[in-house]
Amino acid sequence: MSTVVDRLLCSMAQTVGFERLRGVTWSLDWHIAWHFRPYRLSGQVKENVFVIEGIEFFATRQGYGSEFLERLTAAGEIGPRRFDYVAMTNCNDHALALGRKCGFTIDDPHFLRVAWRRARQLRLPLEDSCSARQ
Repeated sequence: MSTVVDRLLCSMAQTVGFERLRGVTWSLDWHIAWHFRPYRLSGQVKENVFVIEGIEFFATRQGYGSEFLERLTAAGEIGPRRFDYVAMTNCNDHALALGRKCGFTIDDPHFLRVAWRRARQLRLPLEDSCSARQ
């Protein structure tokens, strides 16, 4: 079942086009923002990353945004043709598992600082979900 955010993101992408969003930060509300920027994944800085930021919201509402990422992957948007990676800067198991499904390890220093701090607060088992620690 699609969430409101999934529908808004998909609608925005279809209307505006992902290429025009590059370098722009969008904010849906105080919980989530997304933008394209260089991001450290799997030990390397990638230039072509769609970053979704929603740490507090992701931590409290499991699965938020997952349908949107699955649609992106299924449509071939993730890969050499379009965006190399999607990063969800959060700290819950569901989204980190989705990151693994998309084929990357999140090791961006900012993500790790925030994720491990939040994981300790929420007592989440991040050791099983993320290979790198800060």
